[in-house]
Amino acid sequence: MAGPLRVGLASLGQLLRWVCARLWLAAALCALWIAALALLGLTRPLAPYGGDHAIVDEQILRSRALGATDVLLLGDSSGLTAVDPVVLSRELGGRSCEMLSVIGPVRPPGYARLLRNYLDRGMPLEAAIFVLHPFALMHAYDESRDGSTLAAVLEDRWPSEGFAGDLRCALNRHLFAGLLEEPLAGSFGVPYGNGRELRRALSEAHGSVVHPGKPLPGAAPGSEPNAAAEPAAIDYRLSDDGRRSLEHMRDILAPVRGKVPIFVAFAPVPASIAGEKEAGARSRLLREVVRILGLPPERALELPASLPDEQMVDPTHAAAPGRAAFSARIAPLLQRVLGPPPLGR
Repeated sequence: MAGPLRVGLASLGQLLRWVCARLWLAAALCALWIAALALLGLTRPLAPYGGDHAIVDEQILRSRALGATDVLLLGDSSGLTAVDPVVLSRELGGRSCEMLSVIGPVRPPGYARLLRNYLDRGMPLEAAIFVLHPFALMHAYDESRDGSTLAAVLEDRWPSEGFAGDLRCALNRHLFAGLLEEPLAGSFGVPYGNGRELRRALSEAHGSVVHPGKPLPGAAPGSEPNAAAEPAAIDYRLSDDGRRSLEHMRDILAPVRGKVPIFVAFAPVPASIAGEKEAGARSRLLREVVRILGLPPERALELPASLPDEQMVDPTHAAAPGRAAFSARIAPLLQRVLGPPPLGR
């Protein structure tokens, strides 16, 4: 047995030497590639996995790469899901429309930074429109919930998740093109899959997304939406936290306020909560926001305050039918503000 064993070991050794002689270069290059990705991940951490981070990261990238456009929409996820840039472009005489809206935790300073990313590259713009949800300005924001997204936008850098986390993200992004990202949680996982596919969908839709959530219960078919219900009354008052956030936004916008018309509008709420504790309070809050930002009073855009419940997913996000309806309703209002399209359209 000793002889065959020695022959077998010798053959195995020859095989290993043959493999090493031919594959050492590939192995070395692979090791160097992984080391380079590790270094890249440590020096320039990528966004963590998840739908919110994918949206924010993609809009940061788009704000620094987007070509010239006529109308740029920005703000939180209420506008992200309620406005369709394709509909606006068609209804605004062929003006090109793009969106850089993100999520609420980015806050007004982050929205302003995304506009600056676009304008600081010397890109032309006919108008910038911030679509904000009034609720986000009426309550204190919990920084511990997700302050990383605001920091990422303002600093153009995501926080490190440690060596293992940064390396994993770098390998997934640069080696596997995002294929290893985990499926998105909740309703977004069905139509969008993972963060990679959500990024693609957002980019293809000119920076907007359709919220896939189930619409709120609405009126019975054939009846007037919410006709019998008295809408809940909202106390539209700016919080101290909201004021500080707007003042920070004003400072970031200061260098570009005179270079491009900047408008502010509020996103809709469900009809069942569209009442006001004080008549006209919503409009007064909008005008106060415009004043704090240092904009002329006429830059306050009065858009429809509500949509039928069955066209909303929740108090702040429109469903697909609401997105289509709201976009069609606001287009004529924007057309009056913007005026005729430039010559040649």
